[in-house]
Formats: sequence, structure tokens, C-alpha cells
Amino acid sequence: MPLDRAPAAVDPGGVPDGHEEAVGAMSTRRGARRWSDLRPWQQAAVLTLASTEVALTATAAVDLWFRPRTEVNGVKARWWPVLLIQPVGPIAYLVRGRRRHHHRALVT
Repeated sequence: MPLDRAPAAVDPGGVPDGHEEAVGAMSTRRGARRWSDLRPWQQAAVLTLASTEVALTATAAVDLWFRPRTEVNGVKARWWPVLLIQPVGPIAYLVRGRRRHHHRALVT
């Protein structure tokens, strides 16, 4: 790097002078948006999906915590990291991680 060039000035937002338009174009191309940029239906969709993901993860975590190890397929300790793989981890545990009990109906 030549020593005779002064470093570019940087604004408080961290963008070098003269690069504001390029950075703005890159952020919209990459899909980086602010919450306020989303339409109401998009905000509702994000909130619905996020709350569903939280509910599934919480349900799976509570089930795994309280379920005896004899009723879990595999080792319980290996299921904890799986729960962090969103959104498929909690679903995988709830579908494949729990042993099913086959109760016979009482016939009178």
C-alpha cells in the first residue's frame, strides 16, 4: 500500500466516504432489511413462524428434560445439540427421539 495515500474518511456508520450508494445497493441485493421495511403480512408471517419455532423447541426441550432415558431413542445428551438445529432439530426429536408406548385398550 503506498504511503502517500491518506486513509479514506469513515462516517459514524462505518462506511467510507463515497461508498454509501454501493453499500446501500449491496444490502438490498443480499436481502438485508429492517423490520419497518417489511409489509404487515410479512411481519405477521415472521412472527408466526418464529413463535412456532420457539414453541416447538420449548416443547422438545421440556420433554427431553423430563423424559426418562429409557424412553428416549439414543443417548439423551446427543439430542440436546440436535434441538439447536432450527427448525428441523426439535421436529426430529419429537418424531424420532421419543419411544412410543403401545397401550392396549381395555376391553370390558
